[in-house]
Amino acid sequence: MWSGLIKVIIHTVKPPSIFNVSYQQARSWALKAQAKGFEALVDNRGHRKPESELTDLDKANLRIRQLESQIKDQQLLEAFIKKYQELQRKG
Repeated sequence: MWSGLIKVIIHTVKPPSIFNVSYQQARSWALKAQAKGFEALVDNRGHRKPESELTDLDKANLRIRQLESQIKDQQLLEAFIKKYQELQRKG
């Protein structure tokens, strides 16, 4: 059954050239759908994990990124204030 479905997906319904993908990519998607269901074809890149799924290392790395971002924001604010005060003295 699946081999027939794969052939239909690849050759009949929408040829890979319509989507600008190679035959190998279309076949890969069809095989993935066969093995794990169509839910496996969802693109999850860039999505964040819920906090309950984070490991201790993930939590530590997240905290480090947050602190680095705060430091960068603080430095930007200080540079802005310095430049603003400099312009006030000149103007």
